[in-house]
Amino acid sequence: MDVTIKDSIEKIKEQADAGVDLVFDCTDYCLKEGPFYSLWVYRDLIFPYLRLLVDAAHKKGIYFVKHTDGYIWPIIDDLIATGIDALHSVDPSAGMRLKEVKEKYGDKLALCGNVDAATTMAYGTPEQVAEEAKQCLRDAAPGGGYFLTTSNCIYKGVPPANAIMLSEIGKKHGRYPLRRLS
Repeated sequence: MDVTIKDSIEKIKEQADAGVDLVFDCTDYCLKEGPFYSLWVYRDLIFPYLRLLVDAAHKKGIYFVKHTDGYIWPIIDDLIATGIDALHSVDPSAGMRLKEVKEKYGDKLALCGNVDAATTMAYGTPEQVAEEAKQCLRDAAPGGGYFLTTSNCIYKGVPPANAIMLSEIGKKHGRYPLRRLS
């Protein structure tokens, strides 16, 4: 782990020197049912190393965005304590509720998400995408610190009209101060 983290820190420095504003770590920590490992593994082995990455980003003056989907409630306090600047995603398919996370942690970090990538984006209509996106904005945008996006990557096979609709809703309603959503 020491070798891997040292290499990752060097990559963060290189990216910062190249002019990026943030780095995005996509290592998943949880399934829909909860964490992959016992909590002591995160506290003793994973999060101290994550903290080194976050510190390296901050020393270079850039933000650190952490992705992990799944049911993250058992690890969220320790995850936020690493100093991450933003969390992607708050996975609705795992029972995570954006509004609840915003209420509890919205003053500590930015949130990214949470239009359901596995159902709404993949199988819904553009109108359903628009409604869910507007609800995400209502739940998490007030007070700032929110980025409208999907709850995971946009999977192969997502209808282009759904991706376009999400983008259009973000452009129309995603500026601060938040306008009334119709």
